Amino acid sequence: QHWEDEKATLLQQYHQIQLEQMSSREEQYATQVHDLQSEINDLLNEQNTHEKEYNLWEIEKENMLERYNHKVEEFQRAMDDLEKLNSENAEYLKKVDKLENQMEELRNDLAEAEESRVKFS
Repeated sequence: QHWEDEKATLLQQYHQIQLEQMSSREEQYATQVHDLQSEINDLLNEQNTHEKEYNLWEIEKENMLERYNHKVEEFQRAMDDLEKLNSENAEYLKKVDKLENQMEELRNDLAEAEESRVKFS
């Protein structure tokens, strides 16, 4: 009987030690889970921050592309206007040359008429 009582006491102590060890491990695991959950939350917050920053940069990129495309269109219109002006200037230069030639011919005709008048007078 004494042996049975001692065996029961030892078994109870053994179970108590196992329970305490399990309880201790459970606390460690709970702490680890809590720490990991905190780390996950921190990482998720950081990811959200990075996504917001990325979205802002994407918006800025789109705005810059839009401004760039607008400037390209403005530049193209200016180049078209310049080409039109150059073409018009070329036409005016031709007209000016033609008028200068006509004026030169008229001066020559006038000089010849003057010479003829002098000869006939």
